[in-house]
Amino acid sequence: MKRTIAFCAALSALASGNVLADWNNPLDGFCRGEYFLTTRVGGGVGEIDGGWGQSFDDAFISFGVQEAWSGFEVAFKYLTADGDFGDLDQYSVDFNFDLAPDCDIMCLYLKMGWNYGDFDLDRVRLSALPDDFEVTDEEIGQRYVDLLGESENDDWFSWGIGFQYKWTDRLITAIEYNHHNVGRVGDYTMDKMENIQLSLTWRFGKTWNTAPPYTEYDSGRPIDFPYSK
Repeated sequence: MKRTIAFCAALSALASGNVLADWNNPLDGFCRGEYFLTTRVGGGVGEIDGGWGQSFDDAFISFGVQEAWSGFEVAFKYLTADGDFGDLDQYSVDFNFDLAPDCDIMCLYLKMGWNYGDFDLDRVRLSALPDDFEVTDEEIGQRYVDLLGESENDDWFSWGIGFQYKWTDRLITAIEYNHHNVGRVGDYTMDKMENIQLSLTWRFGKTWNTAPPYTEYDSGRPIDFPYSK
């Protein structure tokens, strides 16, 4: 705790110097409780549509920055998935928006994201194959075709909705639904992915109980306004 206070004091002293006098220091805002640094871990289950009808399990970790008052968050996420289709390594930039203006305990939130995925395809359904893909007479009578680890990659947009519950100002659990508009991956038609995930979030930074009050003057009377919820 002493090291954190000393670190924040050093940043404030630097920001007050002539060099940074005209610049907004985001680290100074973090020390005052205007922002949180977030770490989220979780996992879930999902399914690939577009005629694939294949399920998968996934796990992820993300690191983000959250604005304390509105709850708006930008997070960088890595997800790994394993299923009937093969393996997926996915890298995402997520934007989360609280639907409640003051989410003290529980609320819904919306999310949007940009994703890049690296697929190792072991098996696809016949309907997902390109028209010029050559299949044997034996494979024509089957639902799936084995690809033996063919690698494809692509990027896509996603959206979702979630429900979060705050056990404390720092510890949050959430459940969310995600819809991925994947479309085509290489030559294969994946259309979309859907998954449901459970997650646990820890927020680093000053909370409402520990942040120093911000004092404004209205008609000569000081009023206290906390930096964060």
